[in-house]
Parts: sequence; structure tokens; C-alpha cells
Amino acid sequence: MKKQGKIWGETSEIFNNKNVSVHYLKIRKGGYCSEHFHLSKSNIFVVISGELKVNTFLRKNNTEIVDSTILKTGQETTILPQETH
Repeated sequence: MKKQGKIWGETSEIFNNKNVSVHYLKIRKGGYCSEHFHLSKSNIFVVISGELKVNTFLRKNNTEIVDSTILKTGQETTILPQETH
């Protein structure tokens, strides 16, 4: 398993191919990832313990709309390709 330290915690890559990558994330309390998107991969977030806030950013007519979802233990959400999060 490939492990990588991040400013917000650490990520361990469990699986990766052309369409899917699976990572186990350990996020420090208050940690956050920079705004980004993936061209062809979806992100599925499943909370094993604690809470996770996932923001998605939509831009229309020079206006940014932020949609925030708070996930608790056992909950999940999917971010589609090219969706900024």
C-alpha cells in the first residue's frame, strides 16, 4: 500500500487503475484538502469514523455556489468526474 503524508493528514492508496482509485484517508481534525477536480474519475467518500464535510463548487454566470454535505460514520457521497470539490 502506497502511503503519502499530506498537510491535512495522510492517504494510503489501496487500488488504482485507469478508471478507479481507492484511498484510505486519515484526516486531522480541522484539516482540509485544496479545491480540485478529476477529469475522468469519480470520488466516493465513505466515513468509517467521525465526520467529514465535503464541499462541491458550482460556477454559473460568474457566481460560485458551494454545496456542503456533512457525512457521519457509515454515510457516503459520490463526486462525479469534473465536479470541483
